[in-house]
Amino acid sequence: MTQRVRDWLPVGVLERESVRVAANDALELWSKRWFSNAAFVAGGIKAVSGSAPKVDADAEWRASRGSVFVSLSKRARSRLLDLALDVHMTDMTLSDPDRTLLALFEQKLIDDLADSLETLIGLTAPMTAAQHTDPFLGAGGAILGISDQGGGPIGLIAIPFEALLPLCKPEPARRRTTAKLEKISNAAGPTELQVEIILGAVEVGLDELRGLAPGDTLILDKALVDPAALHLAKCDASFASARMVESDGRLTFVL
Repeated sequence: MTQRVRDWLPVGVLERESVRVAANDALELWSKRWFSNAAFVAGGIKAVSGSAPKVDADAEWRASRGSVFVSLSKRARSRLLDLALDVHMTDMTLSDPDRTLLALFEQKLIDDLADSLETLIGLTAPMTAAQHTDPFLGAGGAILGISDQGGGPIGLIAIPFEALLPLCKPEPARRRTTAKLEKISNAAGPTELQVEIILGAVEVGLDELRGLAPGDTLILDKALVDPAALHLAKCDASFASARMVESDGRLTFVL
């Protein structure tokens, strides 16, 4: 299953701005919950083939629900405990029960980080149970660096490709804004149109038509006072009517 996912998963989903923002939001919320004087940020996300790299040879991968794995060096884990508890562990003498409680507290700290990333990025737990020795099971995944505000590296986050399936859904298209439609008269602008004025009609047989000569009279089916019909050229429907009048010796029509 994981191998097939890796073959077709669009690696471009890792470059989405929404993924980077969600990762930083998760780290910001996590920092506020656990630390009073420290904050951490997400570095670049990159795709890795094969097995997941570790911070160092002694650092193991830790997971919460299985979609996000965290790898911290021993030094980084000690630093996080110091910052979260606002103490310096190196100055304290710890008993075995103390060490047991600190180990549980440390696991809770890491679990919460993994859960925050999983929720805000929108990941899903892989169907194949991953191993703490290799979260990717040799099939590749995404690696995300964690650093403090000064840029100092803290650890790595590993996300198997299969957990990234929800991110393969197309991002919602941006709503396209359209200009307000103008009135059709404004949109048409100064377009020239040919108008035909129909004064009336008369039926003439073919034989009569052939016999017409200059001076013959055709009587229309309308009186002089009847309005004429206005049509656009090559259009049968009338859009207005007008009265025929004379003005300055010119034939004029008044709507």
